[in-house]
Amino acid sequence: VLSLVLIALGFIRRERKLLRAALPDRINRGHIAECASVLALVCVFLYLVTRDIRSWRFVSIGDEHAFFDVALWFSDGRGPQNLFTNEGAYGYHPMLSSYLVSRVMQVFGEDVFGWRLGYNLMVAIGFIFFYALARTMFNRTVALVALGFIVTSHYILAFAHIGYNN
Repeated sequence: VLSLVLIALGFIRRERKLLRAALPDRINRGHIAECASVLALVCVFLYLVTRDIRSWRFVSIGDEHAFFDVALWFSDGRGPQNLFTNEGAYGYHPMLSSYLVSRVMQVFGEDVFGWRLGYNLMVAIGFIFFYALARTMFNRTVALVALGFIVTSHYILAFAHIGYNN
C-alpha cells in the first residue's frame, strides 16, 4: 500500500497538467453517485468477509499462525525498529504489513477478528486503486462492473478469510 501511495504521489506531481484537464472543475451528482457506488461495493466486500470471519471453518487452514504471532508482537509494543525488513513471519515476509495489521488489532481487538480485518482493510483500499486504474483505462461503467466482479470473487473472498499477508 505504501508503495502504491508513493507511486501515485510521484505520478500526480509529474502529471499535474494532465490531471487538471482530466478532473472536473466542479463536482456534480454523477461524481457523487460514482464515489458512493465504489464505497458501497467496498463495503459489500467487507461485509462478506467479516460476517463469518470467526467461523470454525477457517480456524486452521494452513500455517498462518506465525503471521498472527508477528502482528501480536507488534501490538504488544515489542516490534523491531526497522519496519522495512523482510524478516517477519518465517523469516522472509515483510514486517510493515504486520505492523499495519497490529494497529488495526489495537482498535478492533487483539484476536482473530482484528487480525484478519487488518489484512482485509488493506485489500479494500487496494480495490479503490483498482477502480481508479480501471476508470482511467476504460470508462465508469466498465470500472464499476470490474470492481463488482473482483469484490465478489470467490477466490478473493476465500483468501480473505485466512491471515496471510502475501
